[in-house]
Amino acid sequence: MHRLLFSLLFTAVAAAGIPRVASASVPGAHSASTCVVTITSTPVVGSDAPDAAASLVLGSGSVYIAPAVIKAGHAAPPDINMLERVAGRAACRSITVKFALLPSYPKHFRTEQQAADGLAGNLGLSGVLILVTRSGLAVSSDLLSGRDETRLKQRAQPLCAESYARCAAVAAQASIPLVLATEASATRNVEIFWAVALAVFGVVIAALVLLARRRQARILATWHADDAAGSA
Repeated sequence: MHRLLFSLLFTAVAAAGIPRVASASVPGAHSASTCVVTITSTPVVGSDAPDAAASLVLGSGSVYIAPAVIKAGHAAPPDINMLERVAGRAACRSITVKFALLPSYPKHFRTEQQAADGLAGNLGLSGVLILVTRSGLAVSSDLLSGRDETRLKQRAQPLCAESYARCAAVAAQASIPLVLATEASATRNVEIFWAVALAVFGVVIAALVLLARRRQARILATWHADDAAGSA
């Protein structure tokens, strides 16, 4: 559905003569040796509701920069390619990263963090979403703790005054090792759980075998005693 809507919007934008800029798409890649970034041509989508346009574009792409952000000098068209490459490097580590650079977040959200969480929810995103507006930067991820998201924001926020794209890129790049560490920790916890479960299972089996042998020994001892009594 998103692709159909985007196709219709693409046609409408092209007909209206809105200029195009280069952006990049990264095929699903999971290792540095197979990661290839292909540059394609996509339109800068204008909209009176940039959050809606962001949802539309990010449904299939990795980067949305609102024209108003570029017009205000907070980002430049080449930043789309730069952020796509950052997303591509994350994809090489099997991490999905998406960027939304907007002039402001929707008024029905109280904070930029709520707006980021709302956009990530609308996208059904499992990965990392970086939202930058004039109110600041927010990171939303189902792969990171709230503490990690706050750390990323504190690290990248000062750069937003210089460039929305730069602070978004720094936050995304810093998120990759955090996500990998979280996944590694989760894997270790699963391994520990199964190791403990198997150990407990082994102890239970050993105890049952021991009890069975003891019971068998008692039964045999009783039979021998009865045989001995009968012989006497």
